[in-house]
Amino acid sequence: MEEPEVEDDTKSNEDEVDVIDKEVWEHELDDEEFSMKRARASIQGIQKKDMFLNKLCPNDEEEEDPTVEQLPPVYPVHNSEQEWDQMAPVLGMKFTNPSELKHCLTNYAVKHGYDLWYEKNDKNRLLVKCCKGKEPTCPFRLWASWMQEERTFQIKNPKLTLRKMKDQISNTYNIIVSIGQCRNAKKFALSEIEVTLKEHYSRLWDYGTEIKRANPGSTVSMEVDNMPDGSTMFKRFYVCFRGVRDGWVEGCRRVIGIDGWFLKGICKGELLAAVGRDSNNHMFPIGWAVVTVENKETWKWFLDLLMDDIERGNGNGLTILSDGHKGLIEAIKERVPHAEHRLCARHILANFNTRFKGEHFMKPFWKAVKATTKQKHEAAMKEIKELDSRAFDYLMERDPKCYCRAFQVEGVFCDAIENGISESFNAKIVEARHKPIITMLEDIRVYVMQRLYYQRTKGESWDLTICPSIRKKIADLKDKQRFRAVYPCGYQQFEVVLCNDRYAVDLIRRTCGCRRWQLTGIPFVHGVAAISSMNLNSEDYVASCYSKLSVDTK
Repeated sequence: MEEPEVEDDTKSNEDEVDVIDKEVWEHELDDEEFSMKRARASIQGIQKKDMFLNKLCPNDEEEEDPTVEQLPPVYPVHNSEQEWDQMAPVLGMKFTNPSELKHCLTNYAVKHGYDLWYEKNDKNRLLVKCCKGKEPTCPFRLWASWMQEERTFQIKNPKLTLRKMKDQISNTYNIIVSIGQCRNAKKFALSEIEVTLKEHYSRLWDYGTEIKRANPGSTVSMEVDNMPDGSTMFKRFYVCFRGVRDGWVEGCRRVIGIDGWFLKGICKGELLAAVGRDSNNHMFPIGWAVVTVENKETWKWFLDLLMDDIERGNGNGLTILSDGHKGLIEAIKERVPHAEHRLCARHILANFNTRFKGEHFMKPFWKAVKATTKQKHEAAMKEIKELDSRAFDYLMERDPKCYCRAFQVEGVFCDAIENGISESFNAKIVEARHKPIITMLEDIRVYVMQRLYYQRTKGESWDLTICPSIRKKIADLKDKQRFRAVYPCGYQQFEVVLCNDRYAVDLIRRTCGCRRWQLTGIPFVHGVAAISSMNLNSEDYVASCYSKLSVDTK
């Protein structure tokens, strides 16, 4: 077991996401994490002919054939019923739990006489190495942790950071290198795999043509600037796949989050994206574009193409969430004047905090933003005014109608007050934004393709009437409703009381005095209390956009 170890940059599935505001339940970040890289394993001959070691410890001298198409990985599943001497771990292999993997490794080590030991061994991860304290040392290591798209324990390739690379070179070759040298070496290695940036941009025309050939009905738009010397410079590139577009049109609410993020590679620019919400209240990417600069012109160009694709015209019946970028705000006013435009409350708060410091503003601010009735909103704003009249004036100048629930349009069935759904998408593609343009676009395409496939496959397996996240919400509301008194006052009409709060509930019209039912399409605690008083099923009163049928149409 003297084969060298190679660690790739495959992103681990174990990313943890901090949910800042648990009350904003519908904006939860996805617990889904799919690999954005294709398999790049190089196979070599090893003396012991061990395929597991072939994959984890490949020969650096052999090069991967760039002409061979790399397919998305299909991970094997461990068979616990096979004979003990036939058990062998494989990179990517999936296990029921850590104990099953350790049982497999024990049998594997006994058969081959390997001296394996556990450097990390807990319920969430395993790090296995070989020949502890022996010379010569063996570079073999195995890393495994839970997958987040499913409750499965999987063997993975850990990410090689620059600091780990520096330490590994120091230990292996007994030389001292700097972080900068490691960074340059890594860039050089990547340049051996990726074509030059200039070639990437020159191939964009062919890339767009291939998208339209392989995905008939998809939209691809590319523009360049003609320079005085006769050369052309990249300006912008837009893509919206037909399958993604049709899925949003047929199965998603008319709510879109729009945002832009800087590219992290050598060539600077911005990635723009439009992200919807599926029936389970998770993100549903629709279209994306690469531009050289984010301004009113580029946003208007992006919105023109997006509205044509989703057939929303001037935005009638559409709700758009975004940050406070001035160019975007002006572009939305001009291109989709009939759309409901909501600004992200967290961006409003971030700007507010630059002028008005102190935690004493936080509670009344969020009370004002989350209030679903104008009366409660005004009461919260009054608290802010009593603290500092200038703070009150500042928030009023930002127009509360754009970031407070009290002024949201009913029937949209989304009461989002922040654009977290776009940030969820950004978290999944952040690594891709470091790459050359075609590689980045391909990583995004593959990620979205895999995500939609897995989401649909999972949805088809649900034996449910409504989607799981909505069912969980209803279950939580059932626990809270028992503290409320329900008084009938008409045919399927009730007054629901808790202390001094009284709300009228109409089960036929599916309305509640607090407006949460009208805003979300889900009966809030008052509606659930009234429904439970009649021994009816609260799930039957949830809007159809949250049903499994909506998932099946995508």
